[in-house]
Amino acid sequence: MFGSSVLGVVIGLIFVYFMLSMIVSKVNETVSARLAWRSRDLEQWLRRTLDPPDPDARPPVSSERFKQSSLITSITPEGSRRSLPSYVSPRTFSLAILDLLAPDDDQVTSVEQVRRAVAALPEHHPAKAPLTRLAIEAGDDLAALRVGIEGWFNDSMARVSGWYKRRVQRWVLIYAAVIVIGLNVDTILIARTLWAQDAVREAVVANVASRGAADRAQVDGPQDVSNQVATVRGLELPIGWAPEKVDGKRNPDPRRWPGLHADLLLKLLGLGITVGALSLGAPFWFDVLNKVSRLRASGERPSTAPSQPADPSGQPVIVVQSPAPPGPGRPEGEVDPPTSTPVAGRSDDAALVSTSAR
Repeated sequence: MFGSSVLGVVIGLIFVYFMLSMIVSKVNETVSARLAWRSRDLEQWLRRTLDPPDPDARPPVSSERFKQSSLITSITPEGSRRSLPSYVSPRTFSLAILDLLAPDDDQVTSVEQVRRAVAALPEHHPAKAPLTRLAIEAGDDLAALRVGIEGWFNDSMARVSGWYKRRVQRWVLIYAAVIVIGLNVDTILIARTLWAQDAVREAVVANVASRGAADRAQVDGPQDVSNQVATVRGLELPIGWAPEKVDGKRNPDPRRWPGLHADLLLKLLGLGITVGALSLGAPFWFDVLNKVSRLRASGERPSTAPSQPADPSGQPVIVVQSPAPPGPGRPEGEVDPPTSTPVAGRSDDAALVSTSAR
């Protein structure tokens, strides 16, 4: 019973974290798409990598010429805030660079053409050194040069992804703090409620069990975000704020703001734990919720010990087996299965004695 209660509390907390993490993830996706963060990071890297220090220089390889390449414009969404897609494949990048290095807007047919075009770049062009090294390593193999440019791009995109992730992590903490404080999602208060109120705990666990993995893993729009908030607030958990005073008296509702009392630190700690939990992301809590739910569903392993027959009166039962006489096809000493018959006049010792055919 104790283990089941603890597991129920854990499932309830994880479910709340997961539902709110889905809201945070959707808000983050919407904001990052509207502000074109991925495109902005890609453009920032292109300027650092392809633009010469002299703004008046017009080299064949530059970020502006790269964005004007037919390979890039064909994958840039119409009406985009920036003239870049949010993602460029390594193959597309390498082909676009080779097109920029092609003589007289023709196609590159040899590594020697690339070497001459790179040598003609301005002295301090940031792409001159890496392209020169890649051309030397490729020898006369144009395919190897293209693979080398793709590897250069992949290594650089790993750093660009780090820029994006650090920015997203900062904003996720901000979104989580706003949602947690706005809804008053106090981990400590929720855990206390789940532990003390069996009905609430079982209702939350049943809600988790009734939702399929596909239902739990989808938040597709503002309406779904609103539904997620309604689901969390409908769990009968102490979520949301209550007025500090009612009819001029201090409100006993634990959801109130504690004011400048000893409970203030506990409230801030509970809110802080929730913010930290949401920063781990919805995929993390989705996996944890599935694992813990399977653990609870498995239950206790059934006992393998043989069960003893019981008498409805509650009196002890004695099972007696006597060997049957040997017969055809029956080894000596084999016993019949026990059959229960009442023992007259023995209510203190045994209620039933099993006898075999004689």
